[in-house]
Amino acid sequence: PAPTPKIVLKRPGVHGLAIQGNHVYIATPREILIADRKPDGTLLPPKVLIRDLPDSSKHGPRTVGISPTGKLYVSAPEAAS
Repeated sequence: PAPTPKIVLKRPGVHGLAIQGNHVYIATPREILIADRKPDGTLLPPKVLIRDLPDSSKHGPRTVGISPTGKLYVSAPEAAS
């Protein structure tokens, strides 16, 4: 049987995730957070890596990604100017 889905994080506005090893990077419209992933797939409480980003909620989702060299990339979906 398939495992029962679990809620591992409740945080308003989450719309970008990247996983590298046991670290989960979480994007919200204004912050980038990091949480350690436990063996059962649940997360330890997240820590804020970056706060006060320009609010992306008006211009589309903010995404995060990890490069092959381990660098963290964060999109900046701001209005074109």
